[in-house]
Order: sequence, then structure tokens, then C-alpha cells
Amino acid sequence: MTNLWNKDNHTFFSATSEERVKMTLEVAPLLASILNKIHGTNYSDRFWSIITSPYISAIISSRLILEKENLQFNPTLDVFANTVTPGMQSKTYGTIRYLSKMIKPFRAKNKIKKQLASSKNISAGFHDKEATIPSVESNLETYYPFVFIKKTDQKKRNIQIQETKGFSPAFVKNTTKLLPKFYVEYFQKYYDKIPLIEPEKKVFHISMLENFFMKLIVAKYVEHGAKLYFYQHGGFYGEYEYHSAHRFESFISDKFLTWGWKMLPNDQPSKAFRLEKFKRNYEKSKDKRFNILIVFPTIESKNRKIIEEKSKTLLTTIDRKKFPGICARPRPTSSFNRKAVLSFLKKDVSEIDAGYKNIANLISDSKIVIQTTYPSTNMLECFYVDHPVVAILENNTPSEIVKPYYKFFLEKGVFHHSMESLVKHLNKIEVEDWWFNVIQHPTYKAFKNEFLREV
Repeated sequence: MTNLWNKDNHTFFSATSEERVKMTLEVAPLLASILNKIHGTNYSDRFWSIITSPYISAIISSRLILEKENLQFNPTLDVFANTVTPGMQSKTYGTIRYLSKMIKPFRAKNKIKKQLASSKNISAGFHDKEATIPSVESNLETYYPFVFIKKTDQKKRNIQIQETKGFSPAFVKNTTKLLPKFYVEYFQKYYDKIPLIEPEKKVFHISMLENFFMKLIVAKYVEHGAKLYFYQHGGFYGEYEYHSAHRFESFISDKFLTWGWKMLPNDQPSKAFRLEKFKRNYEKSKDKRFNILIVFPTIESKNRKIIEEKSKTLLTTIDRKKFPGICARPRPTSSFNRKAVLSFLKKDVSEIDAGYKNIANLISDSKIVIQTTYPSTNMLECFYVDHPVVAILENNTPSEIVKPYYKFFLEKGVFHHSMESLVKHLNKIEVEDWWFNVIQHPTYKAFKNEFLREV
């Protein structure tokens, strides 16, 4: 059997790989063992998994770093996405971000106590509170506790872990050393602040858990008998044979509510609650200022070159007489100068969107959308409102349930394997006639019912 944690294995395992799914399920009991030892508790793997899910992801992404002896890093207050060793710039930005959120909800703590006392069905993390589950009585207020920075408790972190679950001593030591302070120094303080009121009568309906305190509330109640229903909150789910977020969220919940599909025994077909807000915003504006809107994913050093090449192919071969107005939309990943990431396009498009406008309005203002990569949540939003859209399909490990739909979309020219194919298709079709035939097809309607069931 291959040792996925071998330090000589330099392969990056994506969030949609079987290897990452296995790693996620392997590291969860290790963290539970460590934290129970630190706090002298006997909470379940599930309890700790609800709390530590972002740290589990960071550990997997940083596993080669954690295999090093004498690692010279200190624990942070909370988890940073994809790494356990953030740089100074990331830590400063994270601190500012936390403080800005902490200032806002001064009264949230008291409201949470009232919600826990009065409600049996409680939700959290939904994009649209107006399009939520009928049985829900209250939406859990988001609360960021005021934190006085404590010194690292070396005594707690120097514990001896007997059951290392097959991991190397260096990995276990560094994983313990870099546990966020919320998990070690602050855990008991905030655990004790959460009132436990008839947990066995409660159901938590969760789309996302935004921070440590919210996770702690749910974990404490679930550990004492409450039910946890997790809801799909974006694309990718159900379309990949292995998707670590889906598998993990299904693992920690009593039910995993999907947008209509079913893969695992724990999955229950539900509705695409997240997309209702998009639909309402979309219907507010239909100016059609642009012929084409190009939607980009997050652009990083590892994918910049290929995205620039795709863009060049698109903009040098598309029929500009047929499609004169072209807008490019960056994925908003920063608060400032969002246009800069697409500066290489400024001479070739009509407009580079700043990334501040609601994308539903921007799509509504465009005749057709080009997704430079799929799967993507935004393309599903386009499908939800039947807006013309095409994309480059990049899912090499599709699930069995989605394969027939991929075949259909490829045949109809909605999906393409290359930008050359996509542009050739656009240059020869009349968009409105082509799209009308697509959305009237029984297979398209079946896809929407299985992957985008309407609220």
C-alpha cells in the first residue's frame, strides 16, 4: 500500500483527488487524539473534526513542511487557508480581517443565547436567509469573540502522543506545536461560554461555518445529541468522483443535503438554496451592454501562463464584428486593485470589471458568458437562470452520475475541451437560437432537476 504521507512524495493532491480524501479521513482521528490529550477530554472524532476542518486542510497542504525537524514557526490565533506557516503579510491581513469582524456584532453573543434557548431548528452559513429551509426558526448570529492575545502554553503542547496513527514523530510534533491558539489556549474558555439547552431536541442546518466559535457551538451540541444537516454550498459537489469537501462534510453530518443528486448513502436530494439570491439579483438588470462576459477563476503563479494563453486565443480569433463588446471579470480575491490581475487584457477588451459589482447583474448585462474553466459555481448560476453560457471543461475524474450530462453538453457546444473549439463554435452560431434549443432539450431539464433543483 502506498504511503500517501511519505515525505518523498512531492505530488500535490488537489481537493478533487482520491488521495486527498483519504488523507482527510486519516488526519481527523490524529487531531482528535492530540486535542483530547491536551485538554484531558474524551470527545469524539466527529466533535473535533467539526472544529478543526480548516486545520485538517492546511495540514494536508503543508504536509512536507510538517515532516521537517526543528521547524521554527509559532502557532497563529486561527487557521490560514492552505498553510500552517503563513508569512507576515498574511498574518497581518488576517489579524485586521478578524478585528474588523469582531467590532461589528457586539450584541451577537446575547442573541445567540436567546436563539439556542428558543429554537429547535437553527441554520448558519446560508448566502440567502430569505431562501432557506421551511422548518428553520432562526439563523444563528455570527459572533467573533474579543480576544486578548495569550502566550503559547508550551506545557500543553509538549504532551507525549502515544497513538500516532502511523504518522511520523516529526509530523505529530509539528502538528501539535502549530495548532491554532483557539484550539489550545482559548478552547476551554469559549467552550464554557456556550449554554447547553436541550441539545437532543435541536437540528442544526449548516451551509458553512464561518469561524471557530460557530464551529464550537455546533460541535458541542452535536456531541450532546443534536442533529447536524450539512447543505451543499457551491459547485464541484457531485461532479467529481472524489471531492474532499463533500466526503468530509458528509462524514461529520447526519445528513448531507445536495442540490438534487445522490452519490453517498448519507446524501439526500434537496434544493439549490444558495442560487436563489443570485436569481433575484439577476432579474433586476437586463441591459445587455456586453456581447460577451469572460469569467476568470483565481489567477495565481501556477495557472497564470495557461490563462493568458487561453485569453490570447480567444481574443485573437473571436469574430469582433459579431461580438464587439467584451467584458472581463476577475475573481475577487483582494479588497484593492482587483483589475490588476487582468491587466494583460486591457488593450483587447472593452472593459475589465473591478470585481465589486454583483456578478449576477453583470451576467444579466451580457448576451453570453464564457467560463474559462469548469466546474464552477458561477456556471451553475447561469444554468439556474437559463442564461447563455459556454465553458472549457477541465474535470478529468467526473462522477458516474454527471457523465451523461457532460456528454450532452459537449455534443451541444456548451462544453469544450479547448479554447479553439469554443471560439469556433461561437463564431458560427446565432446565440439566441442555439441556446433556445439547448434549454428546451429534455437532458438539459433533467440536469437542472438533478444538479440545480429549484427552491
